[in-house]
Amino acid sequence: MFSQPDTELHLRVPARAERLPEIRRELAAWCHRVDLSEEDTEAVVSAAYEAMANVVDHAYGNRPGPLDLHATCHPGQDNATVTITDDGRWRPPRDPRVTGRGRGLSMIRAYADSVEIRPSAHGTSVRMSWPRPVPRHGHHSG
Repeated sequence: MFSQPDTELHLRVPARAERLPEIRRELAAWCHRVDLSEEDTEAVVSAAYEAMANVVDHAYGNRPGPLDLHATCHPGQDNATVTITDDGRWRPPRDPRVTGRGRGLSMIRAYADSVEIRPSAHGTSVRMSWPRPVPRHGHHSG
């Protein structure tokens, strides 16, 4: 279905809530292909989901727009990286005491080892990374 090697995953879909479960499944499958542990897979998928939900909820207001996910975990690379990008407009976080929401960025920071948020006039990019795991498949006996 995808033309990139197993070490990369790139999806560009409409930023709509009903697309998020499908993207979560694709990302979890990619995590397994690059030999992330179950614990790391859960952290990657959870952080990415929060970043994608922020795009759906905040990036475009009532107009449509794209959501990009790009994940990499190449041999020899020091970390696994997932970047979520939109073409929308950055909106400062609202007070969660008023909205009952607004915990997404703190949750992303809790799940990821490193988080870099780059708002610009042309969209926002959230780059999350985790230390490169030791491949599981290299330790099987047989």
